[in-house]
Order: sequence, then C-alpha cells, then structure tokens
Amino acid sequence: MRCFDSHYRLNQPCLRGEMGLIAAAASHHRLAHVHPFLDGNGRVTRLFTELYLERVLGEPLHWSLSRGLARHRNLYYSALREGDMARENSYASRGPRSDNGLFNFCNFFLDQCLDQSTYMGKLLSFETYKRRVEILVRQACDGGLDDVAILDPRAENVLKTIYVEGELSRSEAGRHTGYQERRARDVIRQLINEGLLETEGARGSVRPGFPAKYIEYLFPKLAGAAI
Repeated sequence: MRCFDSHYRLNQPCLRGEMGLIAAAASHHRLAHVHPFLDGNGRVTRLFTELYLERVLGEPLHWSLSRGLARHRNLYYSALREGDMARENSYASRGPRSDNGLFNFCNFFLDQCLDQSTYMGKLLSFETYKRRVEILVRQACDGGLDDVAILDPRAENVLKTIYVEGELSRSEAGRHTGYQERRARDVIRQLINEGLLETEGARGSVRPGFPAKYIEYLFPKLAGAAI
C-alpha cells in the first residue's frame, strides 16, 4: 500500500492532465490486485476511482463509471485478470506483472469512461429531456401510466422551462402554464405534490425534482446492473 500511494498520489506533477486519467485506470487495477480488505474490495476500489477521477478532472462526475463496468461485467473481470498476469519475459515489463495486460486494462477502462460520459451527455441534454417530458405528460394526461397521477397538459411547458432555467419563482412558473393565476397555482401545486418540482417552503421558488417513480420515464436506463 505504501508503494501504491507513492505511485498514484495526485500531488505529483507527472500525474496531471491526461496522465492523471491513465493513472486513474492503472490505480483501479492495482488497488483491486492488492486486495487490501477481507471483504468489499470491489466496492471500495470503484468508490476510490470515482473520487480519484473527480480530483483529476477538477469537478464532480456527471456520469457513473460503475454503470459502465456493470454493463460489461464479464469483460471487466477478464480485463482485471489480464492485468494480473505475470510478465511474459524479461523484456516485457520492469515489474513482475505484464505491462501489456495493464495497458489493455487501461484501454478498456478509458473506453468505459468515454462511453458513459457520452451517454450521460445525451441523456441529460435539453432536447432529449424535452422529448421525454412531452411523452410523459401526454401519457399521464390520458391516464396511460398506472403508477403516476393524471397530469394537466400545461405541466409540460413548466417542466421543460424549469429544467433549462434551474429555478423560478412560483408566479413565473405559473405563467408558463398559460392559465389564469388560480388555475396556474393548481398546476404548480400538483407538480410539487408529485415531486416533479421542489421548493423550500409554501412561498419559496421552485426547481426541478426527480422523484423515483418518474426517473424511468425521464431518464430511462439510467441505472446499470450490479457488479
């Protein structure tokens, strides 16, 4: 573990930029290989790596590496095993493990990072979200969704606008319904009760909410399988 720490500690100038991403991939394998705990090594390694990536990138991740690894679980385990292999000959590596095996694992790892960041970028885009809101509200208006309430059709424009704006006063949100004040308040109240809008108090501004029962409609296939 002291050796692991000395190689992958991020205060080293050599681990900035792209090299930091490569270090995230390599350290993921090496920590899993060291296997420092009796149980929970996989979970700890994935948690460590996501925090490591946040440090390298300088911002919170909007995508989940664990989701990508879970979607390709067999390939993930195979790549881990390949990185565990002993070096092929005295020219293949400076250490006891195969450099080629580690290189291949890093390639697999970085492919998953790219795949998941691209996927989440599309999933969270304004236009994609707007289309899903249209479908959700249309189906909810017709009573076609057993697990959610029947929504007012004017809720669609409110949900689209507030996703872009982030936060609006209640009166501003109500104006996007196109209704008179009283009926507009009813629409906003229903969206708050459903959890599709969140607020701090009875008169507070509103912001987007994403309750569990709506997640599959707004962000389908967001969760991955367990590893």
